[in-house]
Amino acid sequence: MMLRCFSLLLMVLPAVLPGGPLIHTTTRPDTQPDGVFLGFAGGPAVVTTPGFHKMIFAWAENGIKHQLPFSIYLPLGYGKDDRHWPMLTFMAGLGDRGTDPGAGMAVGVPAAIGRDPALQKWLPMIVLTPQCPSDKVWDTPGMAQDVLRLVHAVMDQFPVDSSRMYVTGFSDGGKGTWVLAAAEPNLFAVAAPVVSREYQAEQTAKLLSGTGIACLAISGTADDVSEPATAHMVAALRKQKVDVTYVPVPKGKHFIWQAFFTRQEFYQWLLLHRRGQAPPQTRPSDDDFLKLYAAHQNADTQQQVLDWRMQHGLDQLEPYWFVDSCGDKGDPGLRDRLLGHDKVLVTSPLTNDIPCRLQTTRKLPKDKITELDLEIGHPPKGQWELVIRINEQEKLRTLVNDQTAANGWMTVTLSLQDYAGSEARIQLIQNGTGEGSHLAYWDKIKLVEKNAQ
Repeated sequence: MMLRCFSLLLMVLPAVLPGGPLIHTTTRPDTQPDGVFLGFAGGPAVVTTPGFHKMIFAWAENGIKHQLPFSIYLPLGYGKDDRHWPMLTFMAGLGDRGTDPGAGMAVGVPAAIGRDPALQKWLPMIVLTPQCPSDKVWDTPGMAQDVLRLVHAVMDQFPVDSSRMYVTGFSDGGKGTWVLAAAEPNLFAVAAPVVSREYQAEQTAKLLSGTGIACLAISGTADDVSEPATAHMVAALRKQKVDVTYVPVPKGKHFIWQAFFTRQEFYQWLLLHRRGQAPPQTRPSDDDFLKLYAAHQNADTQQQVLDWRMQHGLDQLEPYWFVDSCGDKGDPGLRDRLLGHDKVLVTSPLTNDIPCRLQTTRKLPKDKITELDLEIGHPPKGQWELVIRINEQEKLRTLVNDQTAANGWMTVTLSLQDYAGSEARIQLIQNGTGEGSHLAYWDKIKLVEKNAQ
């Protein structure tokens, strides 16, 4: 049942929904050169249709060429009238860096949109997801300026209402939310970091003071990433009289972002805010967000059941791996026997655009050679693409189909010797290809340690 304050919110929300004239009160800093949009992997450079699009933003500065991959989601009503849309910039976490914007689509806001047709049907905003390079983080010097170049270019090329610009992110992307808001304090109506690391609390607070920005800071009290970092940020902001709604979730851990990004009420709260206008007095409070989290935890939704079933199946196949963004097509889950193999995990991409991902982070022994061994397959006439990323660097990309997998199965062995003695974040990504069934079969996922010669 909808919480009372969020129900009241619906009464005032139409006043801030798209439809008004474009209000472009910010100007692009002179230090930001113009750039061009490029298609990603052969895709179009000009997009006008609703849905997800992978793209690249390219520019040159001082004779040096730069590129920033990104994805953009255009809402279902896009292009049907002359309205200007609110825009949400989503900053993904450390594990989603690299050169393929699909990585940032596998979690957080894009994944929530991709898996929920009801949210897609309602959501009245453009969603921009820039991708951080694998050798940088969001507070690397110059990174915020690169993202802002992209943000302003999107504002120039798409019908964006610049009075309703929002930024959110989780984990390192939560920190990136603070970074972006501090880099251009008068751009965003709301900054909403979730389970965020800290970023220059006193300086950021001073920069945001007097701008009229509203902040929604969500953290988990049992999360050593977001607390006490978020509490420190909130204290500094409140000292400078910045509008802050602070939601410390009792016993909440790092993955609580799913309880908020998947809920329509989170986006409704953002839409209550327009730069230069005070939010309505009926705006939901921190207590309402805690009730929303509790309602999410107590809900027994189809997606939560699927998530549990997939994780339970992966635990039986190989513990200490985690699954996210898998879809429900093809009855995914653990099968006792499939194509002559026992205990096979079946997965499906969330959508044609958003992959399914299995991942783990391990500290590899220094005195041994570690190999990643996979036994993977596909259904008859089916096809999918496997991408292996180690610490956000792509190490292998191959199709799994009738040509590459004899009798439906293939073996993949990848040496991890370069990571001996260090931590390795291993991601197994299942992409759809647009042809046939996209189901993936996982019979073996093993990290094998061998004595060095």
